[in-house]
Amino acid sequence: MDAAQETFLKAYRGIRRFRGSSTFRTWVLRIAVNSARSLRTRQKALKRGGGAPSVPQRPAWTRLDPFSADPAAQDIADPCEASGPARLLERKEVKTALERAIAGLDDSDREVIVLRDLSGVSYEAIANALDLPLGTVKSRVHRARLILREQMAEYL
Repeated sequence: MDAAQETFLKAYRGIRRFRGSSTFRTWVLRIAVNSARSLRTRQKALKRGGGAPSVPQRPAWTRLDPFSADPAAQDIADPCEASGPARLLERKEVKTALERAIAGLDDSDREVIVLRDLSGVSYEAIANALDLPLGTVKSRVHRARLILREQMAEYL
């Protein structure tokens, strides 16, 4: 949430510097990536310095209703009528394991997998935003998916 807010603030302040050499989406996405990286660096520095940064219990990309104080309101309801407590617990365990697996990826792998698979950004837009060749983005996404598949093998 902090990175998103910082992104929109920076984009608003810097809109006059937008040259149009890329799409507006790519420009904002690049600001978002840089804001997230800066925020993560600051949080790491606070941890090393003995500060106690506020860490959310789950990653921001899993929240559906950021304005709700009730964590249950942020989960996706299971449309299956046969979902009982055991099924709900199983889904929660898989979700927690996946969040841990994504959080355990290298920064570069996590960045591309979140942009591609969780945010639905195209390979081309990711390549433009991260200033990487298209092939590099595709190989990083592939590598991250393989790592996640290996870590999630017991759930698949």
